[in-house]
Amino acid sequence: MDQRIISFKYLTDFHCIADQCEDHCCGHWKIFYDPPSLQILKNKVGDAGLSEIVSFETIGDRTVVQLKLNKQQNCTMLDDNGLCSIHSLYGEEALANTCASFPRRINYGADVELTASLACPEIARKCLQNSDAVDFVFGDDLVNEKKLQVFDNRYDATTSDPYLSNNNDIRNLMYELLNLEGFSIAQKFFIVSSFASDVSKFYFRDSPNYSEQQLVESVNRITDFDYVKKLVEEFDELDVKPHTAIELVQLVLNARIVSGTEYYSVLNELIAEIAGLLKSDARTGNDNNDLFVNIYQEIKHQISLKHEQRIEQYFTNYARNAIISEWYVSDDNLMKYLQLMSVRIILLKFLLFCHPKLLKRYNEGLTLKGVTEDELDAIAVDVFYKFTRGIEHDKVFFQSIQKAVLNKPELLSLAFLTYLLKF
Repeated sequence: MDQRIISFKYLTDFHCIADQCEDHCCGHWKIFYDPPSLQILKNKVGDAGLSEIVSFETIGDRTVVQLKLNKQQNCTMLDDNGLCSIHSLYGEEALANTCASFPRRINYGADVELTASLACPEIARKCLQNSDAVDFVFGDDLVNEKKLQVFDNRYDATTSDPYLSNNNDIRNLMYELLNLEGFSIAQKFFIVSSFASDVSKFYFRDSPNYSEQQLVESVNRITDFDYVKKLVEEFDELDVKPHTAIELVQLVLNARIVSGTEYYSVLNELIAEIAGLLKSDARTGNDNNDLFVNIYQEIKHQISLKHEQRIEQYFTNYARNAIISEWYVSDDNLMKYLQLMSVRIILLKFLLFCHPKLLKRYNEGLTLKGVTEDELDAIAVDVFYKFTRGIEHDKVFFQSIQKAVLNKPELLSLAFLTYLLKF
């Protein structure tokens, strides 16, 4: 391979913990078989055996092959111990490339970028709980060839669009800004968002008025520490009420509950349990905003007194992982990309601080100051992996929220992002 492989440290010792994991990755998703792996499986099981495992569907002029799901929306090859029968009986080579590579994410840019999705509980653990988890590492032995067949993004070296050709440099800039020491995740995200706002008039897909000089000037400004300190001071002085953010949280989570989809129902169960503990009806949206805000802020305050640094690590690692693995060029402009990521962060914050294990203590009048780091780590893993599966991986749902709620010019602004970041 001519390109080097670049990855994050949390992947260097990752392996599937199989039946020791709190969940399996073999349900609620459509998994398509690639032709080479399908032929290997067919050679192992024969035509009759293959028809028990996969279904064939003609779409237009091509036939797609998909793993069958049972009534519980789990793969029919998931055994009673939560393990993959294809893997145990026929080996990794017979797996669909998607199954073999998950939870890894592959991007082909200047380098081959190997990251991972926090939809896997073990990846969430390794990414969130280690301070150096999202430090870069290099090495050709980080992954085998089969796991490199499924990719999320591929860089077009022939592009003449600066928005695309600057992808690596701008991503790395945001990645480094999110690692600035001495600032909270909200402050760091405001710094990144300020840069995006600064370049928004000329830096977007197919921009007719792109200016390299202006982009360089903007980069120089945002990497000037005195300028950054001034930005943060302005951000800290802003007195923003959390009601705008909490209304958005309610809207998205209520929509998740009533969407009618069975897509990863465990997240819906978590949302419904939180709604019940908040004495609200998740299906009607008739929630008391003041109640939501007061409970959220009180729990956040009590937990942060002891675990502020740990919580900052969760969200910093999550955001830096996303910046590298989810290329901003998938959106038309940088502000739109950061808007969606900001929405994800406030949803995660709400689910974290209003997790049933914390809400039950709060409702019983128990202090939350006794929550240990291990307990909080377990809650964070539960929230991040369920959220990633139930919302981030459901692209249809997420895109519908984007179009119905967020696709307004006034919401693609630094002012709106500030409302979210202050949550």
